[in-house]
Amino acid sequence: MSNVAHPWDNEPDADTFEASELVCVMRRDHNGVWNGYAGVPKSHALHGQRRDVLIIVPTSVAGRELNSTRVAAADLRGVVPRTLEADIALPLSVVIDVHGGIWNTGVVGDNYPGLWFYGFMCGHQWDFKPLDPMTIQAYQTDPEQAAQVFRTPAEYRTYDYARAETEMLAAQFAALADVVLAKQAMQ
Repeated sequence: MSNVAHPWDNEPDADTFEASELVCVMRRDHNGVWNGYAGVPKSHALHGQRRDVLIIVPTSVAGRELNSTRVAAADLRGVVPRTLEADIALPLSVVIDVHGGIWNTGVVGDNYPGLWFYGFMCGHQWDFKPLDPMTIQAYQTDPEQAAQVFRTPAEYRTYDYARAETEMLAAQFAALADVVLAKQAMQ
């Protein structure tokens, strides 16, 4: 792109750490944006579940306002409450508050046997993607116009930002270790 230093030039491309007693993994994807994951063990109520599994909203998160850029909008169906209400059934991906919502579930490689991961990405339309081919071409063709197009309102999500979001994701999943699934509540 240019000889100007960019925040992503001095960041790692991956990291693994523990937060809220859960294994967390961060990786860049093909567009150079961060993806963060929190892994839950087999003893966790949400192990093996999809992001759209219906859960009974626990009292601990009741009253929180929903923000459409922090939930998986693809899982919103019907009338969505403005705030979370205790004891109603909602998709997990609506209850979890993380950048862009939960976008990935499943295993993350072979190094984490027995863990089921929930992940998010920092590659939405409001996020700057440093390795996206269209972004690179735009900077090579007309850097001034590209700066206007891709920097406003798009924002690069740094390692520190993604780490804080991953830690917050882990804290939310740790707090949901014994959450009731809606199908269990009906039995």
